Amino acid sequence: MCKNAFAALMCSHGAVMFLAGDEFCNTQFGNNNAYCQDNITSWLDWSRREKYGEMYEFAKEMIRFRKEHPVLRKTTEESRCGFPDISVHNDVPWNTECRDDTHCISLMYAGRKKDQEEDDIVYVAVNTYWEDLNLTLPELPVGLVWKIKVDTAAEYDPAWKSWKLKEMTEEYKTVISQRSVLILVAEKR
Repeated sequence: MCKNAFAALMCSHGAVMFLAGDEFCNTQFGNNNAYCQDNITSWLDWSRREKYGEMYEFAKEMIRFRKEHPVLRKTTEESRCGFPDISVHNDVPWNTECRDDTHCISLMYAGRKKDQEEDDIVYVAVNTYWEDLNLTLPELPVGLVWKIKVDTAAEYDPAWKSWKLKEMTEEYKTVISQRSVLILVAEKR
C-alpha cells in the first residue's frame, strides 16, 4: 500500500510533499506532529533503508518518472492530439459515472513541452478492489501505443533493482491487479 500511495502522490499536480524517510517507510509511531521532538519519534532510522530496499528503489523510480514527464508537473502546453489536459475515467475510457460497483478510477494527463512536437500522455489507474480488474484504455492517435511503465503489483528483482512489468494483453486492454496502481505512457510504435 505504501507504493500505491507514493505512486499516486508522484502523479499528482502541484508541489509533491513527503516526509524524509517516507522513501524507506520510516515511522513516527502515529505522531503526525513530531517536529518539536528530539527523540526516536522524529529521528530517521537509516537501518530501515536496507529492510525496505524495494520501497526505496520504487521511490527513486517514481521521482525519476515524474521528472521525465512534464505533464505531471503542469509545465506543458495544450496537447496536439486533442485530448484534454486532464480527464477522468473508470475501468472504461471516458466514463466518469460512479456506480456502486466502480472499483477503479483513472486519470489521463495530456500535454506537450513548448519546444517539442510530441505530446506527453500519461494514464494512471488505481484499483481499490480486492480482485483484478479488466481495464480498457482510451484509443490513441495513429502511431502511438500504450506501454506499462509502473505497476505497484509487479514482482521486484533485487539483483537488478527493477520490476518485472507485464506486457499489454491487447492494444487497448490490460488487467490491473488487485489493490494496485498501474501507470502507462503513450509511446511511438
